[in-house]
Amino acid sequence: MKFKNGLGALGLLAALFAAPAQAAVVTVDGRIDNVLASDGFSGGCAAQLSVDLSSEGLDCQGSWVTLNCTADGEAERQDGRRMFDSALLAFSLGKRVKVWVDDATKIDGRCYGNRVDVFRN
Repeated sequence: MKFKNGLGALGLLAALFAAPAQAAVVTVDGRIDNVLASDGFSGGCAAQLSVDLSSEGLDCQGSWVTLNCTADGEAERQDGRRMFDSALLAFSLGKRVKVWVDDATKIDGRCYGNRVDVFRN
């Protein structure tokens, strides 16, 4: 059986039950090109990666991630500051990083980085 829109019964069922687009957490490998520290803009601290985040399948603009150094809770602020310290280390030494980027959480339009790994080489 064909429907008016050209979908068969199975196609219609597949369209009805298709999963909606979901946010993603993606690990992004690269280097830190720039860092930003502020009194509140972009969560108080951010890092610019050498990779355009949209090319990694993320719903993010550009290559900046916020690390959220101004979070509401003390534990979250400390986490953000530790990640920013890791980003500063990688930036200063030119080391490779892996950043877990969450495109469901955004601060001032920038996606949230919830983990920063720094590699020796």
